[in-house]
Amino acid sequence: MKSKKVNFRSVKWPLALALALTLTVAVGLPTFGQKHEIGIGGGIVNYTGDLQQSYRLKYSSPGINAFYRRNVSDAWSFRFQLLLGQIREADAEPYDSFAFKRSAAFSDYFYEASVMAEYTFFDYKSGRGFMDFSPYLFGGIGVMGYTGNSIWRQRNEDTGAWEGKKESHGQIALPTIPFGVGVKYSLNPRFELGIEFGARKVFTDELDNISGLRASDGSSYGHGNPETDDWYYFTGITVSYTFFKVPCPYDFY
Repeated sequence: MKSKKVNFRSVKWPLALALALTLTVAVGLPTFGQKHEIGIGGGIVNYTGDLQQSYRLKYSSPGINAFYRRNVSDAWSFRFQLLLGQIREADAEPYDSFAFKRSAAFSDYFYEASVMAEYTFFDYKSGRGFMDFSPYLFGGIGVMGYTGNSIWRQRNEDTGAWEGKKESHGQIALPTIPFGVGVKYSLNPRFELGIEFGARKVFTDELDNISGLRASDGSSYGHGNPETDDWYYFTGITVSYTFFKVPCPYDFY
């Protein structure tokens, strides 16, 4: 089965704008002592697309992430992140008769590498603020790849019986736009906890490998809409460590 080609004309302007904003903020803002952080985290991955049109927790799958964060001011920071996880869904609770007859399911393993800008609302870690936590927003650009299997039912034209079909699928690199919200909490000057929810816009409808399927009569009804792209979501908890840069003392005279 051929995968749908990504229309880069439709995505190049959002990606270019996100990259321009990232570079502008990175160059224009001053730096401070707590510049560098490293962190790890874990959580759940969810999906919306042809098999599931609304967000639900039933088919949550595990995901882990590791990141480097560069703080360029009390408010702005940039995060370079690697996310690994699984995406899966099934027609176990079909939302219409087409989904019931299709009885499809898929399971993908994926990676995502991204760079994101973060805006933190409150000064929560310098000691000058009035609280030790803050909400934040994030958004950026990334690339993801995946490999997996999909299964579905198809009627045998000779016997009339429903038969199970299985197919492997995957892509190496696709553009994605991650964005979301979170909360950071300072445990002490070096360690902090975070919790966040992020959505990923993927420029393909092939995560579930359903849109290219055909019924026994050759029609594509009930086998997805290739004009609508899939999404996936990561909800996770992180722990990060901040490296301090302590200036050497010097004489004023």
